[in-house]
Amino acid sequence: TAAYGGPAGTPRIERHRLVNGSWVTDSKLLNGAPYDMALTPDGKEMIALTPSSLYHIDLDSWSVTSQFDLATLGYPYNFSYFSKIAMGNDGNALVHIDSQWITVFHYNVLAKTMEFDQKMSYLLYGGISPVASLDGSRILVGQNSGGVAPLYYFDNSTSKYVIAIPNLVVNRMSYDRTGTYSLI
Repeated sequence: TAAYGGPAGTPRIERHRLVNGSWVTDSKLLNGAPYDMALTPDGKEMIALTPSSLYHIDLDSWSVTSQFDLATLGYPYNFSYFSKIAMGNDGNALVHIDSQWITVFHYNVLAKTMEFDQKMSYLLYGGISPVASLDGSRILVGQNSGGVAPLYYFDNSTSKYVIAIPNLVVNRMSYDRTGTYSLI
């Protein structure tokens, strides 16, 4: 089974699965084009971000089980948009809400709660996509414009940000399985 955003700009995601030797495509309409997606640690749900909503989508039934609308956060976030998500191995995700500056929230996929990140918010301008290690133990966070800013990683075991490489500006990253090595 594979799931991904539909063709560029379309407000849907598609799931392709092999059924009795033939590929079947299922489509799920959303309220906007998907900006980013992540799997929950148990692999049972996909979290999809559109500009105005965060969706929980059950991968077996291909149904929306929960929807969190950005407007519920009130001003000034109702003038912003969801842009990026990186899932940790503990069921907490870092979610970027963009406007002029990036606001970072912690989203708990079990409790379905969104909590403002006091430490990292408003420090990122032109932020790169947060990148989670394959085991979800670390999430890299940084920025690629607005001057020299440190590259951080969020350690899920301690819930703390640690400067990874001071004064390094990057625009794309990927991680190995344990988050020990990063390709930048």
